[in-house]
Amino acid sequence: MAYPNYSEPFILHTDTAEQGLGGALYQRQDGKLRVIAYGSCTLTAAERNYHLYSSNLELLAFKWAITEQFRDYLYYAPHFTVYTDNNPLTYVLTSARLNVTGRRWVTKLSDFNLIVKYRPDTANRDADALSRMPIEQYNI
Repeated sequence: MAYPNYSEPFILHTDTAEQGLGGALYQRQDGKLRVIAYGSCTLTAAERNYHLYSSNLELLAFKWAITEQFRDYLYYAPHFTVYTDNNPLTYVLTSARLNVTGRRWVTKLSDFNLIVKYRPDTANRDADALSRMPIEQYNI
């Protein structure tokens, strides 16, 4: 893991699974992609119902990682890139076809200078592993 350099852009990988959300924050330093922080979160019972609407669950992971888990790193960043394995999220910030919850979440994201890019499922292993951690590990 490395210390963040706030004058350089960050790279964020996000993913979701049936039981949780995951995110990995990186930064390119000395020509290498270095880990700044990892994060994962277990879904609440209400959030688990989002699986019926997978885009909402992916948007939740996206919003959670940026506005909650890694906010302190990303808020003052000049810009950053978010990689997701959900292709519709690449245009969610410009889409007018969102429900009320989606619009509220996108409003929270408007404070950040970000670019969203698609990354296939097979290449998104870091965030995927964090979102799939068994719940038993959280019960200490």
